[in-house]
Amino acid sequence: MGGLIAAVVAGAATAAVAAVGELAGISLVVGGVPIPVFGFSVLTFILSVVGLVLALVLARSVRRPRTVFVRTTVGA
Repeated sequence: MGGLIAAVVAGAATAAVAAVGELAGISLVVGGVPIPVFGFSVLTFILSVVGLVLALVLARSVRRPRTVFVRTTVGA
């Protein structure tokens, strides 16, 4: 449950930073298409949940889950 709360908080924080950046004049346009502030939040949440699922699977299937998680995520 703590991981999901962290994912929600991370998504909100990412959206807040993107919104402040946009207000400060930083362009959120990539390849001619603007990225909505909400899009930052959604992707952060989704990828955080992917990381949580990976951590849960590794915790149940490998001998050293922390080491494998770090190597997997840094290498990706």
